[in-house]
Amino acid sequence: MTKTHNVQATIINNSLHSLTYKDSHFDSGRLADGQHWPQTIASGQTVSVLCYERDFSPIGCSGWVEYSTGSGSLYFAFSNPLGSSNKVGFGNQKSVWNDMESHYDNSVIFSAQMDNPDLWFLGQVISSEGTTNNAAWIVSEFTFSTGVAESNIVMVDVQSAFSATAAASPTREYFSCSDAPTYITGLAQSHFKGLAYTGGRVIFSHTNLDIGAQNGKYMLGDTITGETQGFTVGTYDTAHPGWHHPCGAQACGTFMALGIQEVASPSPSTSEIQIYDIRSAIVHQPVTLIGTIPNPGSNVNGVGMTKELGPDGRYIVAAIDGTTLKLFRSTTSSLTQGTVAFDKIYDQGDFPTSGPGLALITQQDGAIFMVTLNADDDGSNSEMRLFGLHDLDTGAPSWTPLLTQAMPVPDMSESVTLLQKYIVAIVVYNPVIGAALEALLATLGAQYLNSSFRWGKGLTITSETTFQVHASDRNVLPLSRIPLIGSDKDFSVLTWGI
Repeated sequence: MTKTHNVQATIINNSLHSLTYKDSHFDSGRLADGQHWPQTIASGQTVSVLCYERDFSPIGCSGWVEYSTGSGSLYFAFSNPLGSSNKVGFGNQKSVWNDMESHYDNSVIFSAQMDNPDLWFLGQVISSEGTTNNAAWIVSEFTFSTGVAESNIVMVDVQSAFSATAAASPTREYFSCSDAPTYITGLAQSHFKGLAYTGGRVIFSHTNLDIGAQNGKYMLGDTITGETQGFTVGTYDTAHPGWHHPCGAQACGTFMALGIQEVASPSPSTSEIQIYDIRSAIVHQPVTLIGTIPNPGSNVNGVGMTKELGPDGRYIVAAIDGTTLKLFRSTTSSLTQGTVAFDKIYDQGDFPTSGPGLALITQQDGAIFMVTLNADDDGSNSEMRLFGLHDLDTGAPSWTPLLTQAMPVPDMSESVTLLQKYIVAIVVYNPVIGAALEALLATLGAQYLNSSFRWGKGLTITSETTFQVHASDRNVLPLSRIPLIGSDKDFSVLTWGI
């Protein structure tokens, strides 16, 4: 008989482990005639199994299959029910079947820790609408003990890459956010500051200047190549209790430098640069503070980080406030052994760009470059500049300006235009949230809320010859929590480069 509630379950095993069949369950439906769950899914293997409703049953098809990794189980859940949407789930417990969601058009990533706490599995999942739910899971793994990347990719020709990025047309990726970094009452004062990318994950730093706020925030998000809709997977307090003004950041391999101030004002404030191990972000867990560079009596805005070449290459951290540039060099070549400590090697107030975001890049000949990302206070005139850094290990460091490029923002984020379109309806739907968003829009204006280097900014080295730069919207707008809008576009990130 013709089946109208099919599930085409496809598992792509990109992990290093074989997956061994252990159990399966159908709440409704069954395996299709002639189908079976493979006893083993080898590393690198793809399998596809068809399931559907039972004969003469109107209920549909829903269930899960369990595979053992040798260090715990993975559950692949699926559903194509009568009168509801097609769904998919992934995790290390049977309960993932209860928590399934629809993931059409754009996939999402779930993480699952094994019995060996060092080992995690990741499942990139997607489902489809219609009579056949094309449910797919791309399985990969991450091991903490072997997952250390000491540095970013070393580039061949930074100046050529700069020119290529400057000439690129930007693309937008939107993010849904279920756990905002500040309450609705803090939107006027709080905003994105830094973006640090590692292993397909992005860490967003965000000020939290709401009344009574005690800590700044950072969010973890997933970015999936070729997809235009991302999502955040967690929002956490920054590490310094009572300080609520985190600043710029850059990842360096599986480490990150993040600036943070005690308060937004007065100036100067007291600040520090925090050094994190961010391997845990890859499996959607909070990052770990491993060291701090004090910066007493001074603010900090942009922060960049790279590693020198060679077996004894040290880590270089750059920090800026206003026109004062400071450079720091680690005392050792490793951030995983011993105490993490840095010496200040440069501190001058004559830098030509005021308060930009920073990023450092190491070239294959050993040269180190600095990119600045900046915009006017109202978000206009986004600009990227390139500088060369010299003699960092001699006691007399210096810098040289090299290239400057205007980076105009070509369009308006749909997060902002959706807010404009629905603001009257939002006020009716939820007067409290609506009033706050209406005041934000009226006070700041759409252009001010749009993406620019004034807000979240960052740089990602994508290959030996290419890098990307990123600019976020000013705020997370809670559009996905307002059903009448029907959108997951809570904020966007604009990206230039390959």
